[in-house]
Parts: sequence; C-alpha cells; structure tokens
Amino acid sequence: MAFTTPDLSDAHPVGPRIWAFSFVPLAPRESCGPVSTIACDADNSRVAEAVAEPGNGRVLLVDGQGALHRSLLGDRLAQLASDNGWAGVVVIGAIRDVEVIDGIDIGVQALGVCPVKTDKQGVGDRDIPDVA
Repeated sequence: MAFTTPDLSDAHPVGPRIWAFSFVPLAPRESCGPVSTIACDADNSRVAEAVAEPGNGRVLLVDGQGALHRSLLGDRLAQLASDNGWAGVVVIGAIRDVEVIDGIDIGVQALGVCPVKTDKQGVGDRDIPDVA
C-alpha cells in the first residue's frame, strides 16, 4: 500500500511540518471566472461547504491569512470542486496532497504545502467582498 506525505503526517502528528515556497500554481491549469471568497484560519469547513455546491465556472479564493501550519485544501476537496464545476481554487495559505491534486482537472494555486489537516469547527466567512 502506498502512502502520501499527508497520510504519514496524520498517522504521526508530532508538531508542524511546513514546506513553503513562493505563490505558484500547484496544479498548473488555467482557471478564470467569477470569484467566490472564503476567509478562514486553520479551518476548512467553509471550503468543504463551498466546493460541495455547484461552482458554475467560478474560482474559489480562500484567504487563509497566509498561514502555512495547516492545509486548507486536499485531494478530496479538490476532486469535489472539479466534479461540481469549479474552475479553480486559489489558497492564500497551504494545501496538501499536491501529487494527487496535480492529476485532478482543476487549477490550484497556493502559497505552500503542509501535510497537516485542519480542525473542523465550522468557522470562517463566505462571499466577503474584499477578502484578500
């Protein structure tokens, strides 16, 4: 059985492990469209809610305040976003499962990569006019 870095991190949580780099496309596909916004901090509950809805060609902008200690998007949510017609996801923060997300038909950009998942507490705001 193959393991990804996030799988190992979930199985052995021993503090933050961050791989950061410049804001780059991590699933390099072109994505453009109307923007839907989310502001959250270390909790991707609102991201999960948004990508479960029809995207209708929109781009989801997730303002994680640049934090790189938790990932706000992983392969499951990226696949759900693609399946539901989202054009792309831009994360001002970290994502995980990059090797899997690269094979999903959706554009993804983020500030960095962190295998640590978020706490699910249902916090964050959606559709804020000036999130970034």
